[in-house]
Amino acid sequence: YVRVLNMRAVAYSAKKGAGTASGLPAAVGHIAVDPKVIPLGTKLYIQSLDGSKDYGYAIAADTGTAIKGD
Repeated sequence: YVRVLNMRAVAYSAKKGAGTASGLPAAVGHIAVDPKVIPLGTKLYIQSLDGSKDYGYAIAADTGTAIKGD
């Protein structure tokens, strides 16, 4: 890894096959980010810090109006 970020994550959903800001289809493993913090296309590993199951590997594929910073 290049760096470690501690952030809060929430879920969102999109219709199957919907597009994302990166052009990839909306799918499990394609996540929304603030591209000022995490550039689109970045590969990530999302680890849970509260003892619940890790999300695992993902690609920064989308943005959203409610996503600001970390």
